Amino acid sequence: MTTLRARSSLTALSGLSALLVLGCGGGGQGSPASTAPKAIASAETLRLTESFLQVEGRQSQPGSMPFTALAQPGSGLPAAAAAAAAAEGCPTFVIEYPDPNTMKVTFEFAGCPKEVAAAITGRILLTITLFPSTWTVVYDDLTAVSGTQRWQMAGTKGVAKDAVKKESRIQTQNFTVSYTDSANPSGNRSFAYGSDLTGSWAAAGEYRVWGTYTLTANGEAPVTATIAKDQPLVFTAGCCYPTAGSIHFTKGEASADATFQAPCGTVKVQPAGGAAETRTLAACR
Repeated sequence: MTTLRARSSLTALSGLSALLVLGCGGGGQGSPASTAPKAIASAETLRLTESFLQVEGRQSQPGSMPFTALAQPGSGLPAAAAAAAAAEGCPTFVIEYPDPNTMKVTFEFAGCPKEVAAAITGRILLTITLFPSTWTVVYDDLTAVSGTQRWQMAGTKGVAKDAVKKESRIQTQNFTVSYTDSANPSGNRSFAYGSDLTGSWAAAGEYRVWGTYTLTANGEAPVTATIAKDQPLVFTAGCCYPTAGSIHFTKGEASADATFQAPCGTVKVQPAGGAAETRTLAACR
């Protein structure tokens, strides 16, 4: 086994923002012949959308996983991490080659200031195989703190690349996220997340995502989200959010849709049977 040691900033870490505040859905009731559709409230729909964007990351940005590394020709350590090897030195990483077909990278965070977070602690374990072209990312109690806010993520994300189709299958398992704010404890929330998504970079200058995912918050009924292949989320350069595409949410008998639009950060929220609202996400950071 060959082991290399270096120091790097992990540009692959997704931006963190204060969002994991999940509310409750509602709906109208009437006679069996005139029962109105049950709706997930607009505020909850928006937060379910934001939670997905947090877990999956800013796919269109340089250094984001899985897009950047999977789009690179050849194999090896993601180009963004390699280029940052001589940077500020936090996190540190260790590269191991258990066999000619496998590379393992362990990133250690020890109070690293990154993006919107004042300090990040924990570990990310990245395992890359060449044949077939796959990788697994394990978040080992990765914790970010910013002011009175604290996020914690743990779980596993697996990616399988199809170079011919220019697609990757992204599956997330046993993933949990918790959010606390000592200044606003009523907003404290935690949820479990799982996904089976497809990402495509076949269209020049775009990264498209479709598939399904689930969110379960604080013992509530699970929320299932579907992104249709013919209405995929479309990421383009210059925006950390999709600028097109729709997500359909169901929670029990209630449902809602979130549709991304231009300009960057614009989302139209449509509760079932209710009036559509246009919301604006936090500015990209």
